[in-house]
Amino acid sequence: MDEKLLLKEIKNGNLDAFSVLVKKYEKKALNFSYKMLSDMHLAEDVTQEAFLKVLKKIDAFRGASSFSTWFY
Repeated sequence: MDEKLLLKEIKNGNLDAFSVLVKKYEKKALNFSYKMLSDMHLAEDVTQEAFLKVLKKIDAFRGASSFSTWFY
């Protein structure tokens, strides 16, 4: 699915679309968190919190940059 369409679906409350987005970015986000924290359990918690924040704040994403830039 095209990422713009995926983000539109998430903004409309489609949790299946959100799940697709998480699967697309979860490994990279976890690796990023682990590099910053050097603790896998803490990195997992931080990554989960980051995705929850994305879900709560997705309306703030205006598309002026790529989603990955906004997310990271």
